[in-house]
Amino acid sequence: IIDEQQLKKKLKKIQQVIMNFVNELDLSDQRVVSEAHTISQRAVILTQNQLRGKSNEDISAACLFIASKKFSYPITHKKFVGLKPVRERLFNKCVQIITKEENQNGVTIQPNLEPQCYLEKIGQGMSIKNCILQTAKQIVNNLKQLDVVKGEYPNTIAAAALKLSCDLYGHKVECEKLSQQAGITRGTLRNMYRTLLNYRGVLVLSLIHISEPTRLLSISYAVFCLKKKKLY
Repeated sequence: IIDEQQLKKKLKKIQQVIMNFVNELDLSDQRVVSEAHTISQRAVILTQNQLRGKSNEDISAACLFIASKKFSYPITHKKFVGLKPVRERLFNKCVQIITKEENQNGVTIQPNLEPQCYLEKIGQGMSIKNCILQTAKQIVNNLKQLDVVKGEYPNTIAAAALKLSCDLYGHKVECEKLSQQAGITRGTLRNMYRTLLNYRGVLVLSLIHISEPTRLLSISYAVFCLKKKKLY
């Protein structure tokens, strides 16, 4: 038996938490906020079964996260699990359950931002030169063709590609700052960067055709240096 009054009270609390998180995350897109409220109206029904026992905070964060994905709003998974008192394991479970229910109801959840979008966001935050940014975008495109980073978070791919591009140009970049801008840990950045280095020959040599003739020698030399480069 569904107690409508209890559900209304539950929904009100969930939507209050959503607004608290919106303010905490400084989320400015009202489409995302409105969609999160709409999703919460369907999700509150699930608290009678699949979401039973899940906290209002975990459910609210999941609704907001799913809404942000739908509109490709540039915010990372890490930002949500960093909200207090959201618990990552239960948050992920809520996302899984609500997303499944949304898909069954014919609501399309768009994939999160492409790595190129994160490159723009990270590049602006770190004042990266346009030539470095364009090379990083080409690296990302090459990675897609190689199909070696399938299933990885786009912000992780973007950060590692930007790190590799900075190395090619001899531009020093603080890994701590880069990982923070991308919303990932330094260890995550390091692991993805190692993956890219395994394919450095293919990734870098394919960049020669987009580079100025005067830079061919420097790119070739960069390939040689990267072979012996120590990680961090």
